[in-house]
Amino acid sequence: MNWYKIANSPKMIVTSYNSYGDMTILIGEKQYKYVNVNQVDYDKLEYYIRANNKSAAFKLIKLLKQEEPKKIVPKKEKQLKMFNKEDKMTKEAEEKKVLFLLRAPSGSGKSTLAKELAGTTGKSFEADEYFMKNGKYIFDVNLLGRAHQWNEQRAREAMKNGVSPVVIANTNTKLFEMKPYILAAKEYGYEVHFKEPNWSPELKTQDGKWNVDFLAKLQQNKDRADVGKTLDRSIIERQTNRFQYQNPDETDEQFAQRIIGQ
Repeated sequence: MNWYKIANSPKMIVTSYNSYGDMTILIGEKQYKYVNVNQVDYDKLEYYIRANNKSAAFKLIKLLKQEEPKKIVPKKEKQLKMFNKEDKMTKEAEEKKVLFLLRAPSGSGKSTLAKELAGTTGKSFEADEYFMKNGKYIFDVNLLGRAHQWNEQRAREAMKNGVSPVVIANTNTKLFEMKPYILAAKEYGYEVHFKEPNWSPELKTQDGKWNVDFLAKLQQNKDRADVGKTLDRSIIERQTNRFQYQNPDETDEQFAQRIIGQ
């Protein structure tokens, strides 16, 4: 469940918003309220916020309960940060050495999640960065192996230097693709955790598999189109068909050991 603190007033000013539901809100001197946005229509909320229709965006949010008035927020404390699971994990990763391996098809939000997990002390790496030339994505399948080797070397160097958290934002559809990172983590004393984007329930079907229809729609995202990363549905289908899932009752440590044994 995602929780947010916002003002006791519909006159909020949303200054930023992304597909994970992160919101930065300027509120002035107002009481806090807890808000559960777990059931919000994210697509509609994003549309309203991008259209600067703050009144309509506010109506989508269901107020659950009001805190006992404890303090008035000073004017200088105008930016509120989302309290969620990623924030907690990032803080823990700052205190100990952690490797996050993200897993999901292209366009599902791995890069955004990677930045959130990396926080201010960590660093994220993805093989796709090898193909970025002057702000454009120029993919060459003949260089894919080299791109992954390059990414593994960068991540290993970061772990050698004690950077934490280290976040790998590749698709990682097959288990063997994650093995080099896990071996490096074991060598340098890092905990290994696996993460998947979960900003929308539509990312997966009811049986827990990746939703090809929804992922194909996400390829039309303007940010992806601007850099040339829009992919055909056939590629998304190929990625989802080859995806090897973590067992529901399998801990991250057990999953990591299974991957090492591949």
